[in-house]
Amino acid sequence: MRRTLIVTGGSRGIGAGVVRAALRQGWRVCFSWSGNAEAAARLEADCADDAENLLAVRADAADARQTEALFEACAAAFGTPDALFTNAGVIGPIAPTSDLDAADIDHVLSVNVRGTLLACGAFARHAARAPAPGRAIVTMSSIAARTGGMRHAVTYAASKGAIVSLTMGLAKELAPDIRVNAVAPGLIETEMLEQLAGGASPMRALAGQVPLRRLGTCDDVARAVLWLLSGESSYTSGTVVDVAGGR
Repeated sequence: MRRTLIVTGGSRGIGAGVVRAALRQGWRVCFSWSGNAEAAARLEADCADDAENLLAVRADAADARQTEALFEACAAAFGTPDALFTNAGVIGPIAPTSDLDAADIDHVLSVNVRGTLLACGAFARHAARAPAPGRAIVTMSSIAARTGGMRHAVTYAASKGAIVSLTMGLAKELAPDIRVNAVAPGLIETEMLEQLAGGASPMRALAGQVPLRRLGTCDDVARAVLWLLSGESSYTSGTVVDVAGGR
């Protein structure tokens, strides 16, 4: 029997990589998207062979009502979800902290932190209505949580540090029914990294900072996420798995 996974922010980058990999492994997948309808449609087209096991739902991660609607839509299509990957996130302005205004800061924290908490809360509520073994959550942190991140991206790094804290807290709160872990990617070749680096060429040059001498791929992260969501990691909870090439 297929298990069901919700991926927030699943239309691009690491989220889309997890959607594709999960479908290959036999999951039913519901992913949310917010700002880029074209990317969501492209992912659906790419996964057309698995169309009956894929659902795309427009939902702003920071909006409580839209988050609940995402979970209701998933439940209506596939039943109560078995797993959750909270991937939705934003970088925010790349600028000195002294140049940021409150709205800039609030936007990053509302999507990255509040959005994660809202999704985890919705997952816990739905799971409580239909108890089942093996449920798991993976949150999206970053090695920026322990390094401070790239220059002029302090708010993003702070939001990812908060993800580590809430992951540890939720692992205790939701045990033994739901395991909760985080992944902390390093330099992964995505649109987000290209934005942070200031272009494709500067992004590729960052590989020199990595002990394994290459940028990571979305598939590298997807393999870690799906392992944490699987029964193979049944005694792993409250931890952060770096996917960072040794950084």
